[in-house]
Amino acid sequence: MLPPGEVIFHLRHSAIGRSTHRPGTAGAHLRYIGRRGAEWHTNQHQTPEEAAAALAIVEAGLRKNGRILDKVSAALPRCLTPEQQRALALGFARRVCEQAPGRRAAWWLAIHWAEGNPHLHLAWHDRDPATGAAVWGSSSKGSTERLRQAWEDALNEALRAAGRPERADRRAYAKRGVKQRPTHHEGPGLRAMERQGKPLPQGNRIQCNARGAADALAEALARAPERAARDLARIGARILDAALDERPGAAR
Repeated sequence: MLPPGEVIFHLRHSAIGRSTHRPGTAGAHLRYIGRRGAEWHTNQHQTPEEAAAALAIVEAGLRKNGRILDKVSAALPRCLTPEQQRALALGFARRVCEQAPGRRAAWWLAIHWAEGNPHLHLAWHDRDPATGAAVWGSSSKGSTERLRQAWEDALNEALRAAGRPERADRRAYAKRGVKQRPTHHEGPGLRAMERQGKPLPQGNRIQCNARGAADALAEALARAPERAARDLARIGARILDAALDERPGAAR
């Protein structure tokens, strides 16, 4: 339960690099977030498949330890209308990825209108394609905290503009003196297990998320074997995301 007068603050930031991930992982992530049912936006005039193909070319030209993609997931306030949530998501994408002339990154945004859990996925390659200049500076120290500050500012601006009394606060409960246990983000694997009516095991959250995602893959293949390759890429990306997001020391 949230403290009175607050909206959920959830933002998770991580990156995909040549030295830390398998080839094609960044493209698989774009296909995953842009899957059927997602609302897709980009400043590149590309479908998710076209974006993945373009990113593969970028990836091939990077040095061995190059950073291919930064990605953020964030919860959208349920007290806002879908139109207000969409404007918030697009405004945040531009705030992060379009800093100034000569510092504009290619970005891809997917809004997932999950019942009771509207959220966004933002991904970008943090270099201006024309000038090569860093845009957000997401490989620099403190970049995740700056993202959290930017999201808090964007949330509160949107809430004020909508005439809502609620506000967002990125600070941990303990730092604010709130005597309440924080909620925990549940990955796609845990949600899949819950939908299937399976008991949620205690313990290692990476294992739980991977197990649920693997079960979802098995069901998808049983329904339509001819879609095996697409389903494998989509749900494999889910397993990878769950593991990376829950590993100790992951950017949050």
